[in-house]
Amino acid sequence: MRVLIICLIISCIYTLKAQNQKDFNLSVSTDIGYSSLKLNGHKNNMSTQGAGIEIGYNLNYVIIESGIFYNRSQTNYISKGESAFLEIQNLKIPLGFMTVIGVGTQKNDEKPKNIGLLLGLGIYSDYYFKIKADNLFRESNVGWNLGMYSKFGIHLKVNQIWGFNLGIKNENGFGEAKKDALKIKNERTTMFLCFEIYL
Repeated sequence: MRVLIICLIISCIYTLKAQNQKDFNLSVSTDIGYSSLKLNGHKNNMSTQGAGIEIGYNLNYVIIESGIFYNRSQTNYISKGESAFLEIQNLKIPLGFMTVIGVGTQKNDEKPKNIGLLLGLGIYSDYYFKIKADNLFRESNVGWNLGMYSKFGIHLKVNQIWGFNLGIKNENGFGEAKKDALKIKNERTTMFLCFEIYL
């Protein structure tokens, strides 16, 4: 019985390989844009940049994705008549779903579509590990907060090995990260470029 089960598993694996099905993808992405920072009740507009790595699992029409991102945001901060360069650094852990609606096919219609509209939705957790404003204040390990993200863009599958994603992502926090009297909430809108490898 065990031999039969093992043979069935091996047969399924070889069948999937023969169909060139790729269940996992590894992606490296970068983004740039602006953010709205709420610091101790006061809003500040900031420039923001980020980079990260994600792994996705393909469930035919939906991809489950998660990873880790590094984000940095900067602005000129004014407090009590004093101006300072404010910088915030945080790590982001997303968990979400993505789908691609195909708009183009290869010569054989049964093959996967190469160009499509990308739609994504999920939640994330932010960990603010550093915030500084020149000589005004400096804090580390501020804390966590949760949020929701959505993304929209274009997917281009170059071949069975790799592809690209290009689009816009919005991130909105549910609450604030807190440490002592410091409260932070950072909402980002960015343009992202993603390089994918299909495993």
